[in-house]
Amino acid sequence: MNDGYGNKGVHISDMDACGCVSILAIVSCSCAISLRPRVKGPLTMAFACSMCGKKRMTGHNVSHANNKTKRVFRPNLQTVRALINGVAQRIRICTRCLRSGRIQKA
Repeated sequence: MNDGYGNKGVHISDMDACGCVSILAIVSCSCAISLRPRVKGPLTMAFACSMCGKKRMTGHNVSHANNKTKRVFRPNLQTVRALINGVAQRIRICTRCLRSGRIQKA
């Protein structure tokens, strides 16, 4: 079955028990509850500042011959014990936020 745009219809063998067809359909389906990660507490990123959200940037290494290869500029993150809502927690913070006094160390 074709819809006129080159997309083929869904065959019944492509569906699972609850009628999901693709990964996108599984996310919005009721059976996806077991597939979603269960996270306790606030969501954190691996290499991003907890205060300002600074994260990695991409760019190029440029040689003398002007050859360009991709590289990553990572922020200077430090793990610090800081007071957050009156509780001491370990957070990753960039040195600019640390130097400017945006947090209170525990």
